[in-house]
Amino acid sequence: MSTNRNFDYIFKAVIVALATAVLSGIGYLTLVVIKKPDLETKFEKQDELIKDVKIALLTKWGNTTTETKKLAKEIKLLKEKLEVKTAEVQRLEELLTPFRSIALERFSGDEKEALMKLAERIKTLEQHVSKYVFKPLSPDIRTQVIKQLTGLQKIYKDNNLHIELTHETWTPPNTRKYANQLAAILAESELNVTGPGFATVVHPDNQSFPLEWGYNNGQKELVNKLFMILNAVQSCKNFAARKDLSLGRIRIHMAGDVIFDDQGRVLFE
Repeated sequence: MSTNRNFDYIFKAVIVALATAVLSGIGYLTLVVIKKPDLETKFEKQDELIKDVKIALLTKWGNTTTETKKLAKEIKLLKEKLEVKTAEVQRLEELLTPFRSIALERFSGDEKEALMKLAERIKTLEQHVSKYVFKPLSPDIRTQVIKQLTGLQKIYKDNNLHIELTHETWTPPNTRKYANQLAAILAESELNVTGPGFATVVHPDNQSFPLEWGYNNGQKELVNKLFMILNAVQSCKNFAARKDLSLGRIRIHMAGDVIFDDQGRVLFE
């Protein structure tokens, strides 16, 4: 009897276990069947997400590759520019060497102070020299002078007055350029003018003058009209006046250096 009871107990336990397993399996299958559409949707979304990630990674890799190439090109250009700048610095250093020697020899202080003093001295010299560089007459002054000179046309023509522009053979280029400009202004005013040409003028007392006006004393008043108009563009503290030329002849002879102001007006030295 005891054996039979044990058998029955074991049999019931097995039946219950099998039933539980079957029911669990049926429940799982039911769950799978019911949830299958949701799972498929989730899997599809995951696939799409994976695709998006792949595309993003490929795009990022492509952009990174392009940027890397661009950076490499820029680095190459910068290296080339650096080489050029380095060569330029070396060239300037070579050019600076004699100035450095002069500065240290002539001025006190360390190298920097000596170079600064030399630079100031050069600047002063440049300002001085620039005054001797030809500057054309400003348009406003030129127009005004031509207008005034035009007023002399009739009276100069009636008196057969002829203007000669001359300069010494050794006059500097800036004086010659001014003489050319003055000739152009007189011609534009329709006055009878020749030159400029070379001439050597010897004064009776062997004096030298940077500017000489030659004319016939009987026509002094007519010459003064021209002299006063041209005073707007040229001046000379020590000029000569020769009054023994033939009638109708006016000679403006330049034998000195000239300096220019900012408007192109000149001062004979």
